[in-house]
Amino acid sequence: QPHQEHGVAVAADLLDRRDAERADHLEHLEQRAPDERDTEAGPRGPLPPDDEVLAGTTYTNDVVVDSTSMPAGDPQGTERSYDDDSSSSIDVVEPPLAKAIDPDVRTIGEAGTATVDFTIPANIDFFDGTLIDELPDGMAFESFDDCTGDAGVCAAITTLGPQADTPTDGQTRIAWFIDDIDPAASPRSIQLTYTVVVADTYDDASPVAAGDDLTNRVAAYWNTTDEITTTPSGPPAPGDFTNSTDPARDTVSVVEPDLAIDKDVTGQVDDTDVRVADVDETLTYTVVVTNATGDDVSAAHDLTVTDVVPDGLIPDEDSITIAGGSYDTGSRTITWPVAGPVAPGGQVSFTYQATVGDSSAFGPGTAFV
Repeated sequence: QPHQEHGVAVAADLLDRRDAERADHLEHLEQRAPDERDTEAGPRGPLPPDDEVLAGTTYTNDVVVDSTSMPAGDPQGTERSYDDDSSSSIDVVEPPLAKAIDPDVRTIGEAGTATVDFTIPANIDFFDGTLIDELPDGMAFESFDDCTGDAGVCAAITTLGPQADTPTDGQTRIAWFIDDIDPAASPRSIQLTYTVVVADTYDDASPVAAGDDLTNRVAAYWNTTDEITTTPSGPPAPGDFTNSTDPARDTVSVVEPDLAIDKDVTGQVDDTDVRVADVDETLTYTVVVTNATGDDVSAAHDLTVTDVVPDGLIPDEDSITIAGGSYDTGSRTITWPVAGPVAPGGQVSFTYQATVGDSSAFGPGTAFV
């Protein structure tokens, strides 16, 4: 009889110890879960209430098995406990985002249309949804233009900005505040358009120049819960949100005209632009304007070519007007306007005649340039 009581006591002690070990193991799993939440994919944990699914979130399901070497209630010696655990994670898709600027090769003062394509996946919750776009120094914001695609999402959008010198000097921040989006059975896509212009100078007054690259970035931001209760008055900061997509970028390459001008006179030696002339001799001048070639060269527009005729030369005004020019006798200036464009590698040329005047107008050896 005493031996039986002792056996019952041993069995009860083993059961208590096994239960304590199981409790310790479950507590270990609970303590581990928060450490796993700060991942790049987003928060980890159980599904939120009502089976709402949050964009960009990772949901993790943990499973645990516990066992012992002896059946419960067996009065034999000290048993051993065993356990193992495993987990499975589901990453909820992030909203697809794309950015483009057309044209992506532009010259100083040229406007372009920027587009942001954004899709909210099906069956996804989206709290405080905001698209934040940051224009680089050297690129000026002109106007918000349009939202096309899902009419409900477009109607919910509030445009914010532009906010100058944000996040750094010379940069400009704009935003589209969508707010909270309830899940829908189908994806909802929108395209946002706005106009930007290549500026003449940077914030430090240095010129924007051919060969410069201006990179524009946009990203989508949202929170895991509804944190923004009123519409912001200006573009919020990216740090105000718990989640974001990877930035979408597009780069504008800056190009400029690169003009050279050359003037020749018939009878010159090689390309010296020099020759000897007699009184009353008629000279023929040719003026050529050439635009360079290369990846950084753009077309030239609205050219004005001027030629100041020195004293002692008498220009033939008819030869000037035939070429589309005009001659101002007071300033002794020939002007040829050219609307253009003069494409890279292109050129325009003008020819006119002038007569060497009476020797009383100048001395021997006078040079005309």
